[in-house]
Amino acid sequence: MSVLGLMTFTVPRIRIAQVAISGTACLALFTGCAPTAEPVASDPPSSEVAQGVTCNPTLTYYPVRGPHNNGSDPTAGDSSQWTCDDAHSNSDYNTSQPHLGNDIWAAEGTPVIATNSGSLVLTGFTPDSGNHVTLIDSCGWYHFSTHLQSIAPGIENGKTITAGTVIGYVGNSGTLSNGVIHLHYSIYPDNNYDAGIDPWPYLHAVEHNVCNLPGQTATQMQLVALTSAGLYHTVRASAGTWSGFGNVLGQTGALAGITRIAEAGVGGDMQLVALANDTIYHAVRTAAGAWTGWGNVEGQVGALTGITGLAAAGVSGQLQVVAVANDTVYHAIRNSAGTWTAWGNVEGAVGSLTHVTAIA
Repeated sequence: MSVLGLMTFTVPRIRIAQVAISGTACLALFTGCAPTAEPVASDPPSSEVAQGVTCNPTLTYYPVRGPHNNGSDPTAGDSSQWTCDDAHSNSDYNTSQPHLGNDIWAAEGTPVIATNSGSLVLTGFTPDSGNHVTLIDSCGWYHFSTHLQSIAPGIENGKTITAGTVIGYVGNSGTLSNGVIHLHYSIYPDNNYDAGIDPWPYLHAVEHNVCNLPGQTATQMQLVALTSAGLYHTVRASAGTWSGFGNVLGQTGALAGITRIAEAGVGGDMQLVALANDTIYHAVRTAAGAWTGWGNVEGQVGALTGITGLAAAGVSGQLQVVAVANDTVYHAIRNSAGTWTAWGNVEGAVGSLTHVTAIA
């Protein structure tokens, strides 16, 4: 129990909701991947004076700034399913367990920010909750973020901070994390954790394009890797955190004999082209993290044979694809409506080359 002025604040004791976790993600990101702790009630509320609420809660920002999953569902522990938006978003708030908040799954070290402006009334460490920060907003609601890997420098009791300030980093501190890397986020009134409300409606309202810190350009890097075992994809958020590798062919459908790939960002989507058995195919990963199936590009633009090179670029909302076939460079465009132009002979416009070995 810590005391600030005339108000006494009690560290809530919380537990993580149970969730099914894929074996790969479990081994890669978590320890103690099967939470089994019994429900733990909050500490008794303080009898001291507490600040009452004066208006309904709202959030300015989503707290976790990177690929994530909000709530507990079969994909929560699979980092390849995490996105910068609200794909799979759900509430794991439960009054019967009790679990009086939402668990947000993200990579260790992902920045956590203040969802609102307000005063810091409880910052520190307890064995149960680990590293935690509590903020009281202008309406009197308490916003509790816990199991942090660490608390950001300068985040101290008694300070007033603005929405978007980094307060810490996702981790698994505290015994009630059960060793699972995540952020537990709660909203409650009157310094009474047991009166906490479901934060999901307020989190979900701002759960869009969160792979950047406020004020930064919302950019991310997407990487696709071709291996002897298959095709894999990962995302590096602008905040510097990576998602785990996800199996692309598990999302798009099987495609045998892939020898070359190229990808480009187009309007927030990632568009992927692949050369398989002398045929070019195309798939899209949308900004929300969903994949389309493979489409046969040559069925739209005309057939080429003897393809040895492939490149792609996003230009003005269009995907532009270049291929080398029989020592000749060709070019086609997929516009924003999804229609393709026919192959054009690049060398017919710019001059011929011989022995073309690579393009970019």
